[in-house]
Amino acid sequence: MLAADNEISLIADRGGTLQEWSGTVSNNALFIKILLEHIHNDIYLLKFREQFGKEVYKSLLLNTAFEAGQEEEGNVILHFC
Repeated sequence: MLAADNEISLIADRGGTLQEWSGTVSNNALFIKILLEHIHNDIYLLKFREQFGKEVYKSLLLNTAFEAGQEEEGNVILHFC
């Protein structure tokens, strides 16, 4: 994930079952805002883990179908666990 000057963003991935890179570049204001929020939330979660430890961090899981699907594909749900 990358956002530059609140004007353009890039998101790409090759994880899980993907065999090649997939991504998008956008200058859509809403997309950029969502991406920037996601980046900030990742930083907040990293600081939360550093301050309170791994066990408290794991308690943030919601037990949703999304999380279950990510685990089945072998993906890390919370990047910092």
